[in-house]
Amino acid sequence: MQVSKVVFAAEISIIILLLFLIFNVYATWVGAVLTIIVGIVIYARIRLTMVVPLSSSPFLIQKHTTKIEFKDSMGKLVQVTKDQVIKPCKGKATEFIDRNLSGTGRVDNFKSFRYLNQEGKWKECKINSIRTEGGSFAISTLYDQTLTEDTWTRRKFEFDFIDCFLEEEESFIYRVDNPTESFDITFVFNPNRKPEQIIVYKVIGGYKKQSYIITPKSVIQPTIFEWSIRNPLLAFEYLFIWTWRKSFQ
Repeated sequence: MQVSKVVFAAEISIIILLLFLIFNVYATWVGAVLTIIVGIVIYARIRLTMVVPLSSSPFLIQKHTTKIEFKDSMGKLVQVTKDQVIKPCKGKATEFIDRNLSGTGRVDNFKSFRYLNQEGKWKECKINSIRTEGGSFAISTLYDQTLTEDTWTRRKFEFDFIDCFLEEEESFIYRVDNPTESFDITFVFNPNRKPEQIIVYKVIGGYKKQSYIITPKSVIQPTIFEWSIRNPLLAFEYLFIWTWRKSFQ
């Protein structure tokens, strides 16, 4: 359930006004009892608004790294690479689903890989299905080797954003769909089109709270922006917003 801050503030203001009137008309003890009841209702309202139930995720993620690389100066082609170390929460699995993939343009060219530890190389895996869920893509990867809860498996998933970052202000959102110990993200912008900073918002239940401001990694590497978080809460979203520089270098 999502309730705007304005509506919520209006509700609280009306409740306070009613309590004020009650205290002036009835006995003090009546107002006190009603205050306790209203306090419980407000607490329940906040919990209903802010808390998202935990999903029954089939996987744990030890480390999740996302790299977003802008291949041209206009944002027409952007390649995204997700590198994860995963294992099933319990039992066994042969399939992993990447969800919530969407953009204002086209999302395409999906590729999935599993790292072979003994051979020290990546092996491409079969994309089992591509379907839409609520306006975003869900990509299923089928593994030829069964994944078990006793072993961590490293996987890589790649796709392209095509014509998705052409506006003056742009954004990227990451949703925590699996219990994750570590999340790291790197933006690699084109030298001819890069922002001065990226603002990170933590979003839950429709509320957006500014969390961090990311600046370039260094003066030597002005096109690289990095950010990380440990143990992000399940079902939270992290929204990255930036504005392109007015004059490109």
